[in-house]
Amino acid sequence: MKKLAIVILIVLLLAFLEYPVSEQRPAIGELSLESQIEDATGIVRSVSPVLQEQATRRVQEIQTDFSHAGAQLAYGQAEIIALNRGFDSPLAQAVQGWLGSPAHAAILLDLYYTQIGCAWDTSPATSDTRETTWLVCWFQQADEPASPVVVVVVTPPKIPEIKEPAVTSSTTTTTIPDTAMESPR
Repeated sequence: MKKLAIVILIVLLLAFLEYPVSEQRPAIGELSLESQIEDATGIVRSVSPVLQEQATRRVQEIQTDFSHAGAQLAYGQAEIIALNRGFDSPLAQAVQGWLGSPAHAAILLDLYYTQIGCAWDTSPATSDTRETTWLVCWFQQADEPASPVVVVVVTPPKIPEIKEPAVTSSTTTTTIPDTAMESPR
């Protein structure tokens, strides 16, 4: 029984070592960076393991040189990077920041970038800095544009308010002669 527990512990340790910090997944209840980009832009892209691998490499590099200088982009590829400090939801904050930047938004909203791969890493807070999250997304163009998510919102037409005509009261008095009230014989 002791040997089985040791074997299980070793297997778990090896499995943990297989996933470096840079491949962290979002906190419980938080969507992946790729999913958050899809939700924010409405563009469905396929997640590319190759682009994720490139983004994982780059997320380590930008921690020492925060620039696009180390990006070895092929034709039809784009990279966006971010560094967030102290946000409760750094992934969502990065997506909102990118969409607020014309150059980054142009990449995020380009339908010809049909593949995506993202990675992120978090450095713990120190006495000098708050927790830091480093983010990288790579995009690959294709010959055909990606499929935007089409949401059809049907709004019923506004029905004009029908106004009732104003009612005026008037009193009309009619006098009936007594002979008209007699019963027939």
